[in-house]
Amino acid sequence: MVENNWYCDPQWWAIITALLLGLVGIFQDWLRSLFLKPKFTIQVGLEPPLSNKTFFIRESEIQVRIGPYRFDVETHKMKERVDCYYFRFLIKNMGNTQAKDAEVMVSQIEKKINNDFEIVKDFQAMNLKWSHSGGRVTIPKIQKGFYKYCDLGYIKRVNRNDYGSDIAFFLELEVMPNTGSGVLVPGEYKITAAFTAENMKPVYKRYLLSFPNEWDDNQEIFFKKITLMEI
Repeated sequence: MVENNWYCDPQWWAIITALLLGLVGIFQDWLRSLFLKPKFTIQVGLEPPLSNKTFFIRESEIQVRIGPYRFDVETHKMKERVDCYYFRFLIKNMGNTQAKDAEVMVSQIEKKINNDFEIVKDFQAMNLKWSHSGGRVTIPKIQKGFYKYCDLGYIKRVNRNDYGSDIAFFLELEVMPNTGSGVLVPGEYKITAAFTAENMKPVYKRYLLSFPNEWDDNQEIFFKKITLMEI
């Protein structure tokens, strides 16, 4: 008598193989994500190219009267060079696959008041802009082993009547809040930032930023007055 064992039938093995291939096809992205992951390492500091003195051009318009009537005016475009100090994150992907749609968000700001740090309550969490990207807040990818820079912000001289100080730190946010919470006047702050991508969990870091109400055109001297470090 010959036993009719199903595992001896090649048709069954063909069906099982087809089912397995179908399951792999359905779950291949999930399976891949278990083993292939980006991993960010983040650097910040007071040395080029992480931080450096630079400038931008500010454009404005003025109207000049050329006749006796109020409509007899000409509009002149003015360009002004504005010196500033920029501060950036260096974000390296040390994982085993590319990071997709990477972004950086400032999630919280604390300001030191009377020896204690207090949360800036009117600050709304927002993304930072990637360096030299035309203002983009996400970038499509960071390949494994590669890196990108993301702008934290810049310090420039300001009108004391507007800000109550001679300099201020402007966070490079996607939108500058009307509350003014994106502008930091001289003092000591703790900044919480989240670094993430579509295919990785957020990495939260905290940084200490402090700077006095003093400007100096010499970068080396100016940076000696500033603290910017991970805590």
